[in-house]
Amino acid sequence: MNPSDAAVFEFILSQTVNSDGQKAAAELSHNQIAAATKLSRRTVIRSVERLEKAGLIETQKHEQWHRGNANRIALASSLLVALENDPSATSGGNGRDRGTRLRLAVAGR
Repeated sequence: MNPSDAAVFEFILSQTVNSDGQKAAAELSHNQIAAATKLSRRTVIRSVERLEKAGLIETQKHEQWHRGNANRIALASSLLVALENDPSATSGGNGRDRGTRLRLAVAGR
């Protein structure tokens, strides 16, 4: 992994599992990543491709990506471990189960 790849990966981490919401994925455009990392858009595109090939991230292109919509970028599920269940994500007193939300972390960190 070169320094550009590391910078892009660190930014993706900051927007996903290291964010307040500790989510596994985020809607990020190449331009957003480039602005945050001070890298060129082309360098960001290459880094995202390398990170995906290395199995560190997964991407899903927005169906209207050509209109400037962000792509969904997620950490590879093989890197994630659940730290704890968040019981506030269930029921909420309305009798409906909203599912279980998990706090996430990168394995080995």
